[in-house]
Amino acid sequence: MRRPLVGLMLAAMLGLGLAGCSGDDGAQGPPGPQGPAGPAGPTGPSAPGPTGSATGDLTGTISSIAIDSAAGQTITVTFSLKDAAGLPVVGAETKNFEFHVAKLIPGTTSKPTVWQSYINSSVGTSVRVLRANAERAKPVPVAGSPGVYTYKFCTPLAAVASFIYYGSGSQPAGTCSSTVVANSGALSGAAWDAVRPTIDVAYNANATTRLAIAGREGHR
Repeated sequence: MRRPLVGLMLAAMLGLGLAGCSGDDGAQGPPGPQGPAGPAGPTGPSAPGPTGSATGDLTGTISSIAIDSAAGQTITVTFSLKDAAGLPVVGAETKNFEFHVAKLIPGTTSKPTVWQSYINSSVGTSVRVLRANAERAKPVPVAGSPGVYTYKFCTPLAAVASFIYYGSGSQPAGTCSSTVVANSGALSGAAWDAVRPTIDVAYNANATTRLAIAGREGHR
């Protein structure tokens, strides 16, 4: 009685197997309709433009000047450089520049109008004299802005009247090193004693002030 049942079960399984083999032939169907366009992606970064090198004749433009009163009226200047072809200059951070700052002292009946440098130093060997000077240093490039640089002065304008010139020996700690402002030491003698009282280097926030930058690589 059990054998026919087993035979029926095998026949049923075989029938299922045959039914599975008689389906689709597996060929790829036709493509469906095109879907709607997706949203636009974000704008990619622009390709960097051509640049010039820090050689030959350069043209500079000062874009901003900031004075930090908390740091003794210390100046930070931002400026840009272009070469003779008008291209932004890269690589200027390897070059020395001179950074000058002076205030205008109006004339009187006994004295003409003069530009008084805030940065001064002693110069000379056997005979030392006072000379208007500048900070000689390398600027810092602004990341992502080819041709744009900054420079932070190391002379706190509010303190200049206390030491008058580099080389006096009384300049505060943290001011310019002798590499940035070269000097030949302290001045002395009757001539200096006569000139010293006439030098007005006191900081004046209301004075007309001039800031100048000069490329002086290879010169002292």
